[in-house]
Amino acid sequence: MKLLVILGSGSSAPLGMPLVRDLNLLMNDWGAEWATGKWGTQFDPYHGFSDHFSKLRRRMSEQDSGHPLAINFENVLGYMTTLAHSMEPPPWGDPLVRQVSLSPLALEFVDGPTVELNSEYSFLFRRLASHMRSLSTKIDWDRDSAKGYRNFLATLRNEFELGIYNLNYDNAALRALQGTFTGFSDSGTFQPVSVHDRTAWDFTYHLHGSVHHSFKDQGGNEICWRKNLIGDQFYDGDGPEAQSLTDRRSGNLMLPRTTLVAGGLKLDQLLVEPFHSFHASLVRHVYAADAILIGGYGFGDTHINYALHNRLSHSQDRPPVMVLDRVCDKRRLESVEDRANWNDPWAVQLKRTLRADVFKSSSRGSLPRDVFEEASYCRVAVWQGGFVEAESQLSHIIRWLGDTCDILAHSG
Repeated sequence: MKLLVILGSGSSAPLGMPLVRDLNLLMNDWGAEWATGKWGTQFDPYHGFSDHFSKLRRRMSEQDSGHPLAINFENVLGYMTTLAHSMEPPPWGDPLVRQVSLSPLALEFVDGPTVELNSEYSFLFRRLASHMRSLSTKIDWDRDSAKGYRNFLATLRNEFELGIYNLNYDNAALRALQGTFTGFSDSGTFQPVSVHDRTAWDFTYHLHGSVHHSFKDQGGNEICWRKNLIGDQFYDGDGPEAQSLTDRRSGNLMLPRTTLVAGGLKLDQLLVEPFHSFHASLVRHVYAADAILIGGYGFGDTHINYALHNRLSHSQDRPPVMVLDRVCDKRRLESVEDRANWNDPWAVQLKRTLRADVFKSSSRGSLPRDVFEEASYCRVAVWQGGFVEAESQLSHIIRWLGDTCDILAHSG
């Protein structure tokens, strides 16, 4: 039985990895570093320029204060790229976007060169990669949370043919599942043919990049895999050749090359390897899976949501889906099904993506009624007690996934 697992930031947060709200604050600090030149590089000449990231975030927050989705660092990074493109000189730029779609915010940046925005954009990604590597080396695997995380994934690996798409940059899943296939050779070279031809599961693909990713050399743009986070040399698009690490993407958008994928315009970022092959294989694996488990994911990535939504539109043979998450709202739940029926962005996107509707306390004997909620007609179950904490419910989770698959197989 093939189990597809999709891991979001909430799955590794108990191990010390950051959530989006943590990165929001760090990005503000890193933007200030870029503007003042405090990072100490001799290659980036843009000392003393305005911190465009912080300026954009402040203005976007002021203009969208009533928007249901809070402005976060990913929104701002996407806007930086769009703004940089609109300000390029002919024939590449898009003056119509600058004059119409981006007004009045863009008018504050008409004197700022595109290269400035792209330089800060690249720097923020380099700081993000460095920060995530540092945190990944500090995971304490003797802590109860880390032991629970490791046992959860290891048990699933023993029970199912397991395939993981990790949307996080950290190496937690790799540490928990030693020897899983990453798409790279032992020498660190990406192997797209192996990814596409592979029939066995037991893989962990980092769709949005990994702390182990590095450009092969300082001036190159081929991503390779470095095993040692401390001893190996990593290149994340820094150095005197950094400005050459750009590609033209859709609509002639000039996008800086990075070892990680974050922010807006992710579909454009995914057009290069290894991300392109991983995204293509995600679609195949969603259709091949007998069951799907989603952990700590906020349903904020359209390319993930549609891969799931398109598969689950086939009501006759759709696989069961279990979502493991944690209640983030400060309100107390009066009943177990409350959150999945709220009209907040998480609940709306979950139901839209998974083609589910009303959730109720689980009525099946394989799931405890007081901790699981279920849209039983479409076989979607939700646990709101946290990803690592769900280890205490492993037997129920495994039984529900297996029993539900058996029911679907017999009904077919």
